[in-house]
Amino acid sequence: REVLARYAGRLTAVFQANQGYAAAFNAGFALSRGRIVCLLDADDVWLPGKLARVVRRFEAEPALSMVQHFLQDADAGLSPLAVEFPIWPARTTLDDYLDGRAEFTATSGLSLRRETLAAALPLPVALRFLYADDLLTVRALARGPSGNIAEPLGLHRVHGANFCAGTLADPKKLASDLSMRRVYRENVDRLLTGLGREPGPRHRRLEELELLRREILLHAYEGRRFSAFGLWLRGLSRAATNPFGLFRVLSC
Repeated sequence: REVLARYAGRLTAVFQANQGYAAAFNAGFALSRGRIVCLLDADDVWLPGKLARVVRRFEAEPALSMVQHFLQDADAGLSPLAVEFPIWPARTTLDDYLDGRAEFTATSGLSLRRETLAAALPLPVALRFLYADDLLTVRALARGPSGNIAEPLGLHRVHGANFCAGTLADPKKLASDLSMRRVYRENVDRLLTGLGREPGPRHRRLEELELLRREILLHAYEGRRFSAFGLWLRGLSRAATNPFGLFRVLSC
């Protein structure tokens, strides 16, 4: 709060009891006024020129519901870390997502039109730590394509104290991750049902593998090793004919 006090008159600080990620999104948007809303996590930074690039992209393509850009991983002191960025198309559509071909940025790389956010919010407050940005992105894609800027216009700080750091090695975090991922999937499925759409085979396979990996690890951490092995065998039988799925299951 001492840091925010230095910006008196330049920003509006909104304080509320900590209710997690989604509740903060909902509260911030309710008090915002801009035509374009850009998101920024507490420990990340934007690079100079980011806002101008985002605004130009929105102005050039009125059909875009959102704009996203790469984030460069950095250490606690903001020194860049080695990272390999995906090959990004100029735009991502809902069809890309349903086909399992969509690559999303993290929160601090997201910017959305006001009317997109008005339709996409509120987010379920059960998404306290994870998947709020993913659900927001899918809801935005339901209104129009995302414009992708395949350049790092911000730094994503990776310092070990991030909630998502080490999730797969911490049983408590892993249990929370699984719970919130189910909330995310329930909301996505409800959205798609309303649109008369459904995920394609690749999308479903990738989601099954993500859930399987988490369930196997959680059962193992909790001492249910026979149960974990049973889940692994089930995954192995399902993934036997798919090279990527087989690799993921064998890695578990």
